[in-house]
Amino acid sequence: MKQFAIILFLTGWLIPFSLKGQTDSLKQDLSPGFPVVYQGDTLFYLYSSIGPFTPEVRANGIVSRLDQLLATSASLNDTFSIHQRETYVDILSGEIILMSLTEEDALGGNKELIPVAQDYQKILQTAITKQIDLSSPISILSNLGLLLLAVVILWVLFWGVQKLFDLFRGNIKKLERNIFFHSNRFVQFFRFITPKRERDILLVISRTLRYTTYFLVLFFYLPFVFAYLPWTRPFAQKIWMYVSKPLSYVWDSFTSYLPNLFFILVIVIITRYTLRFLQYIATEIEKEQIVIEGFYGDWALPTFKLARVLILAFALIIMFPYLPGSDSPAFQGVSIFLGLLLSLGSSTAVANIVAGIVITYMRPFKIGDRVKIGDTVGDVMGRSLLVTRLKTIKNEEITIPNAQILSGQLKNYTSHAEELGVILNTTVTIGYDVPWKKVESMLIEAALSVDTIEKEPSPFVLKTSLDDFYISYQLNAYTRQPGKASGIYSAIHTQILDIFNREGVEILSPHYGAQRDGNTMAVPPENLPENYEAPAFRINQIIP
Repeated sequence: MKQFAIILFLTGWLIPFSLKGQTDSLKQDLSPGFPVVYQGDTLFYLYSSIGPFTPEVRANGIVSRLDQLLATSASLNDTFSIHQRETYVDILSGEIILMSLTEEDALGGNKELIPVAQDYQKILQTAITKQIDLSSPISILSNLGLLLLAVVILWVLFWGVQKLFDLFRGNIKKLERNIFFHSNRFVQFFRFITPKRERDILLVISRTLRYTTYFLVLFFYLPFVFAYLPWTRPFAQKIWMYVSKPLSYVWDSFTSYLPNLFFILVIVIITRYTLRFLQYIATEIEKEQIVIEGFYGDWALPTFKLARVLILAFALIIMFPYLPGSDSPAFQGVSIFLGLLLSLGSSTAVANIVAGIVITYMRPFKIGDRVKIGDTVGDVMGRSLLVTRLKTIKNEEITIPNAQILSGQLKNYTSHAEELGVILNTTVTIGYDVPWKKVESMLIEAALSVDTIEKEPSPFVLKTSLDDFYISYQLNAYTRQPGKASGIYSAIHTQILDIFNREGVEILSPHYGAQRDGNTMAVPPENLPENYEAPAFRINQIIP
């Protein structure tokens, strides 16, 4: 409803402009009129050229002749008159031709030539009379009195503004809590704005408003004061012109930009609601409320994010020609410069983004899976277009660039854990003097003694190598809880130690096999047989 109201408002606002344009199109094709400004007053407009004299040159000539007429006291008593010629009319004061008026000048005011000339004659005569009255000693003394009164009023205004803002600053300094940033919403986003900082911000705003007020008072005061005296009156008009000209330019630019602004607004609304619709569809697919064959639910949000980037880029491309200043060389140069910086400095980022997109649709892991990437083992905590975050068993968070994942090796311990189970394996070395069947049964017993090891499929043992002093036995056991692998390994090793010590079987290494004769059995003392004695070190003499 809010967007609909905005559209209705803009439509209602644009209708007068369109009607005005239609009305203006019915007028004759005339050049813009140039004003005749005399002593700060706009008398009328000129629309046509006479020979080589443009409306601007004609207007300046009229002002010059009026000054000449005002300076010549003998001419002031002359009667203003109109003299009609073939194609134009002269307005005279005695023998001085003040101006000539053409048919085009009259058509600019939508009137006939003679009535317009009569009106302009009265306007010129009134302007001269007004200047004579203002130049009289009585008028000058009266204006000087008004000028002094205006100076007093200005001093009172400055004094009042100063007192008002001093009171405002004093109340600000007494604040002991936040006034504008006290709600929970503001606290969440602006936690750094303490009461002291808010006071500092308000003091800066107060000082800015104070000097702005001083400027506005002077801005309206100076033209008002300058208008009192004849010799300062032109400055008043210049001050108004210096400010009104840019304001008029801004307003004209704004009104001419309204169609482009309306077009941009339509594009923004369409883009916004398109993205909302796509986000709703993606959310429903992720929740599996909408099922698309061959499209996995965990693809929904990444695909939406990619589509959002493309849609926003497409909308920006469409809006770009309608942005203010988009066709200026400076704007285009800045755009090229920024594009060059991005292309040179984002090669690694682009590689990670491309790898992130590929990984998304390869689906090598999901959030929460236990994986091994390079030498790092951990649970997947999050994934973006640039990086993947892992949490190790020691609660360390490790960030890995997606390009490194795509170019390296990745192991996923969770993907088939629920369905088939993951095989955990560990190796022990036992001497040749222990029967291999006994070793296998003890290893399987150790594995089945751990609760997290599956009974079916049952554990199994592989003899991986026959070394010089021992046999390597590899125990393999299934589990559906790969996230607890470290704890499971520890439990299995504990059971192996207990069972082998109970059975009096040594877990050998080459150090024990090198000089076995005379060494004590390498098991805990409490697990040694009763009346056990270490064999003596025997030396046999060889008689030649």
